[in-house]
Formats: sequence, C-alpha cells, structure tokens
Amino acid sequence: MMTKCADLNSDTENLIRQKLENQAGSKPVFFSRLKYNSPLGIDHAQSISNDIVLVSALANNSSFAHAIAKDFKVHHHVRFPDHHVYSISDIISIHQKAEDCKADSILTTEKDMVKLIVPALVNEVSKKNGFMYPLKPPL
Repeated sequence: MMTKCADLNSDTENLIRQKLENQAGSKPVFFSRLKYNSPLGIDHAQSISNDIVLVSALANNSSFAHAIAKDFKVHHHVRFPDHHVYSISDIISIHQKAEDCKADSILTTEKDMVKLIVPALVNEVSKKNGFMYPLKPPL
C-alpha cells in the first residue's frame, strides 16, 4: 500500500509497481490519495479568502502544505510538532502572524481544529476568521 500519492499519474504508478515486482515478486500494489472537501468555518459561516496563514501540528506537514498551496496563497505556515497541545499564547501568536502577513483567513487541519475548539481556547480562536480543511472520505 502506497499512501499519500496525490500527484502520481498512471505511468509513474506502473513504474513503481514494476520496481516493487523486481524486488518482491508479483504482488498487488495499491495507491491511496488524500482529498479534501471545501474549507469549513470554525464557529462561523463566512467564506475563506485566498490569502491564508496555514496552521498544522502533523508528523509530516509537507504533504498537507503542498495540497493547500494548490488552492490558496499561503503567506506563512505555522508548524507545531505532532500531537501539540495548543495554548492561548499559541492562538495569540497565530493571530498576530495573520495580521503581520495581512492574511484574511487562518486554515488548519481537521485534526488540529478539534484541539483548537476546546473550551479553554474557543473564545480566543473565534476572534479571527478560522477554517478547517476536512478530509474527503474515500468512496
């Protein structure tokens, strides 16, 4: 199983299959891709702007950042370590970065949104135009 293969075309997939077959013999090889639904407002119904600050706490931020950069102008990417526990000072810093960059929206992952709307943070988070980018379930 090859995961997060967003930009592979069929020729590249076939080349990978051939190389794996040379190494491991004839076995099925599957490719999975992450796809996203439209961004959803965090505690509001406004539309996201094209100018964003991206926020993520993932083990591998690069594939998420690459997917976002296709659809939005990312002025700054605020990266935190995987499993980061957000604080009020983090939120204030993120909001300040958005103001400094003149970004109208803040976009984060579904995973991080859950950590940002906890009771201790939700009032501060709601002060800005925040959005989450939900994953599209496979069909």
